Amino acid sequence: MSEQPLKYGIVPVEQWHHLEPIFESQGAPLPDVNMATAAIAVDPETEGIVGMLMLQVVYHSEPLWIAPEYRGRVDFRRLLELIDKLNPETYYVFSRNETTQGMAKLAGLEQLDYVVYRKKPQ
Repeated sequence: MSEQPLKYGIVPVEQWHHLEPIFESQGAPLPDVNMATAAIAVDPETEGIVGMLMLQVVYHSEPLWIAPEYRGRVDFRRLLELIDKLNPETYYVFSRNETTQGMAKLAGLEQLDYVVYRKKPQ
């Protein structure tokens, strides 16, 4: 471990492949370079990546809106099937209420153990 100050930067597209070992070690696929970017910390002696934070585009399905007079008549599962036919590898549904949570469970979506945070950079 170097005692020199670490270098910080954004991974250039042509060096994206340097992230592969990190993702392999985590059992995760490397995100598409067109859908993500990574901030890295580099040891200046070894030039090895010693820290990384990924910013990536992920699909999420929202909002769901149904006109009040059609509630109970519109089958949200049919809408979901149409989204599925677009072949997203994975997508997420964020829920703020019990109704949406119940619909997600009814449609067979997997509930994850995440707490979601948001930041709006200034």
